[in-house]
Amino acid sequence: MLNLTFGIIHILWSKRGLGMEYKYKLDHQAIAKRVKVARKAAHMTQAELAERIDISTNAVAKLEANLMKLSLQTLVNIANVLDVDVNYLLTDNTSIDGNT
Repeated sequence: MLNLTFGIIHILWSKRGLGMEYKYKLDHQAIAKRVKVARKAAHMTQAELAERIDISTNAVAKLEANLMKLSLQTLVNIANVLDVDVNYLLTDNTSIDGNT
């Protein structure tokens, strides 16, 4: 089971009409950058990563350029293939090798 910490997720409170709203906002640009850094650190091309996680090379390029949002399953697949902690991809609180 993954223990996901959301250091860069911003919680906004104010529900439309009810006074409270729960919103989680991921920093997709930062996630995209960390995916690219992790891929390069693994000495893997976009095509190699795409093949390993069963998406197109074009999709990997779009993810890294922050032109496409990745699903949670794709994020987990990327973390597994690149052997990085999911927390590294989601937050800036963990190093690429999973150490804090």
